This record gives sequence, C-alpha cells and structure tokens, in this order.
Amino acid sequence: MEQTQALYLRNLNKRFVVFLLFLLSLYIARSLFSVRKHQETSLLIYRPVRFSAVAKTLYESRIAPDPLFARLAVVAIWALKGEGIPPGKYDVAQGASLFNFIKSLAKQPPQMLQFVFPTGFTNAQVIKRLASIPTLTGHITRVPMEGMLFPSNYHYAPGDSRQSIIDRMQYLRGKALNKALTQKKFDVRQVLTLASIIEKETSHDEERCIVASVYLNRLRKNMRMQACPTVIYSVTYGQKRRRNFKITKQQLFNDSAYNTYRLKGLPPTSVCNPSKSSIMAVVYPAETDFLFFASEGDKSSGQHKFSKSFQGHIQNQQLLSK
Repeated sequence: MEQTQALYLRNLNKRFVVFLLFLLSLYIARSLFSVRKHQETSLLIYRPVRFSAVAKTLYESRIAPDPLFARLAVVAIWALKGEGIPPGKYDVAQGASLFNFIKSLAKQPPQMLQFVFPTGFTNAQVIKRLASIPTLTGHITRVPMEGMLFPSNYHYAPGDSRQSIIDRMQYLRGKALNKALTQKKFDVRQVLTLASIIEKETSHDEERCIVASVYLNRLRKNMRMQACPTVIYSVTYGQKRRRNFKITKQQLFNDSAYNTYRLKGLPPTSVCNPSKSSIMAVVYPAETDFLFFASEGDKSSGQHKFSKSFQGHIQNQQLLSK
C-alpha cells in the first residue's frame, strides 16, 4: 500500500514538473513574438535608475505584457549590459518582440534629451521654459543675476534636476567670460549689462561693434543712454512681452532704476542673457564718433543707420520712415 502511494506521488510530481516546464516554455516563447503593439517608439529611463522603476516603465509602455515579464526583461538587460542601465532615451522598434527589445536595449547607447536656450532670453523666460519640461525634476532655488546664464543647447538625461541645468549655464557663462576678458580688465557686471542691451538692439553681427561704440561714446560724454530695451525691461522685468509691444511716452519716464531715458549710466543689471558676439562687441567695440542710430523696421532685426549728430539722426529717421 505504501509503495503504491509513493509511486503515485512520484508520478504526480513528474506530471507537475512537466506541466510547469511546459508553461515556462510557453511563457518564454511569448518573448520571441510581438505580444502587443507598442504605443510609443521610444523609452525613457530616468535618473536615478531603479530596478523597480524600469520594470514599471516597461509594463506601462506596453513593451512587456505583464509585470513579471517586465522584471525578467530588466534582469536580462542588466546582465547583458554588465554595468546597469544608464539613464537616457532608447529607441524601441514598433511591435518588436520582447526578446529583440532586450537585445536592442542591451547594445544601444542612451540618447540624451536636449534643451535649447536662445540668446536674448531673460532669466524669467529660462526658468519658465525649464519648468515646462516634464522630463526634468525638482525646483529652481538658486538663480544668478540677470545675464549670467550661457545661451546654448544643453543635453541632459531624464530625471536631471532643473537646478543642475541652471548651475551648468552659470558655470559655462563664467568660463566664457574668463576667456573673453583675459586680455583686458573689465567689470564683469558692466560688460554683461551693456552686452545685453546690444543683444536686444540688433541681431546683425556686423552691427554689434558699432552699436557698442554708440553707447560707449554716450557714456563717455555723460549722456543718457536712452536704450529702449532698458525701458521695456523696466515694464516687463524679464517676462515675455506681448506682440507688437510699443513703448508709451509715460513708460519712457517711469520711475525705475532700469529706465535709461530718465537716469544716466548703465542700469543695475543686464536686461537679458547676451550672446558671445555681443560680449565681444563690448570688449572690442568699433572706433566711431557715432552717438545715434535709427532702426529700419523692427528694432532688433532691422538694419540701422548711424549718425554723429541729433540732426543727422532725425534725417535718418525721416529717410527710414518713407
């Protein structure tokens, strides 16, 4: 009787093991075929990389058919890479099998995401744009003075903090300034402030040095700079202005430290984050006797006519208005 029961149990165990192996083979076979159509063609792995978070992303992106498969896939990718999964963006073939996806991700280097910071943006505009990027994390707690952020294209990994981007911008600005000002002794704040005004006045590189000479000539003669970008900043304080913004007579004489129509000298800070070209224009201005310039069309994008006297300036304005 006991022998019969033992034999029955052994046969039952064999059948159970065979059944489990059959289920496992079916489960593994599923990975060789496309089990679902992916809704996305890319996968974002966030910093810091956590095993459970990656598995959850695979399942929620419909790349893995269920949570268990997702965990097994992460283990396989981790083992094949040998050094973990770096954060970044990975391409996923539409409808690819999980098996092929694992091989692809194990061999594929991560792609970095990109944030574009144009020249002429103010700190407020940069902060607003960073806040709108969902793949960045955290709040910005430290912001340098206006003008100390370096305009460029920045690459980052998903999960990087917004503050780290700001810190990198400030570091690159300091590095660029040190390089530009090595041969001449300048006050950094004054250089940035005047460069920011030039940045807003013209977008033509060939004019920047001439515009710089106009403002430097005015400052030497103790004249008011009368720079429209400073008046605009005194109204908007770096926030994006509406289209077709026109300065009113009242704004020309508003009570602000940035209003160079009312006060002499430079404003207290920059009015935007200038380009390298505008900084170099301040460091190496053109040698001219010009004290005025009139714009053709939009002040920042149109060409300018320069003059040595106010009478010549009026004539240029009349000529350009025709």
